[in-house]
Formats: sequence, structure tokens, C-alpha cells
Amino acid sequence: HLQGYLPTIMIIMVILYTIDIFPKDRQHSSITQNVPLSKYKNGWAKSLVILIATTLTLLIGFIVFSILVTIQNGFGSFNLPIPIYGGTSNTFVGTSDIWVSQSIGVFLVQAIVLLYFIFILFIRLISWMNIFVKESFMNLLVLPLVFISRVWHRPGVAYTTTIYNYIPATYFRVGEVLTGQLNFLYLSNTITFGTGLISLALSYVFLEVLILGCLF
Repeated sequence: HLQGYLPTIMIIMVILYTIDIFPKDRQHSSITQNVPLSKYKNGWAKSLVILIATTLTLLIGFIVFSILVTIQNGFGSFNLPIPIYGGTSNTFVGTSDIWVSQSIGVFLVQAIVLLYFIFILFIRLISWMNIFVKESFMNLLVLPLVFISRVWHRPGVAYTTTIYNYIPATYFRVGEVLTGQLNFLYLSNTITFGTGLISLALSYVFLEVLILGCLF
């Protein structure tokens, strides 16, 4: 369920796939020194392996889930509409909420795009950490980042600044972002798919510059 903890579980899975793959270079340094790739390219090769493993895992899970749902209820259609909160608009009687419909197919595509940006972000973050960290268990220090947005986005808590709307961690709650649930709860119009893409992309670029700066 993308509005629940499923995205969190997916991110943790990627972290668990990643924590051990980079430190192994130090354990087998004599082998990796003979690989005709720079440290940066070698790191990206490992990152792609993790992404492929993640994709295969998710694909198998999706196929199994689809078969079970199809047996029980039929496959359905990707054109089925789902309600999306579109923000507020000013009217002559005040402000009113805007609700729009979007096909479940578009919703799933947007969810996959955001999730893969998040996956890459965590993989490259751990890659950067392993320039300095020798033990694989130290990579688990990134785990709190998966839950950090729940510190400021939780029931009963309000905030007076919109800075949280632009922090990458906000967009780890993929389903709540895409359905507009976070916008609805916090009277915002800015926690959107587009804002999430920009926030995650800028964070990725920053990480790549950081990795390059540390390696060269």
C-alpha cells in the first residue's frame, strides 16, 4: 500500500542490499585494483547492480501480487480513477478544496519515478559514506533518514514554515505525496510530484559532486 509503509519497506530493502556491497572492495583490494575502472565508475557499476537487483525483487513481488489479486477480484484497469487533493482555491465565500481525479496508471508511474530517485539517493549516499567508513554495519546509520519526515509530518503537529515541503525526506512518503494527503493535512499546495522531483534531483546532484570531490 503506497499510502502506508510500503515505500518505507522498499527503501529499507535497498539499504540492506547496499550496506555490504561497497565495503567488500576493501576486503578484496587486490582484486578491485586490477579492475579497469576508476573508483567512481566502479562505484556506479555497483550502484547499477543494486538497482537491477531491486527492480527484479519488486517485479517478482508485483507479479505475485497481481496473480493473487486477479484470482480473487480480476485484474481491473490502469485507467481506473483515484481522487487526488489538488490544493485550495479562493471563492467569493472563502477558500474551497479542489479534488481532481487521476488514473491509477499515472499514479503508479509517478510513484515508480519518485521511488527510483529515492533508491538512487540512498545508494549514492552509502557509496559516499564508504569513502570514509570501513565497517558495513556503519551504513545502517542512514536508516533514521527513512523515518525522519515523520518527525515533522505527524498527526497533531503543525508547523509555521514551508521549508519542510522542500526537504527530500518529505517525499519518502510517496503515496501520501501523490494523493495530496500531506498537502491536505498541512493546508499546502507545494508538496507535489514536481516539487519532489526537483528536491530529489538537486540532492542527487549535490551527492554526486560530493563523491567526485572526495575521490579526485
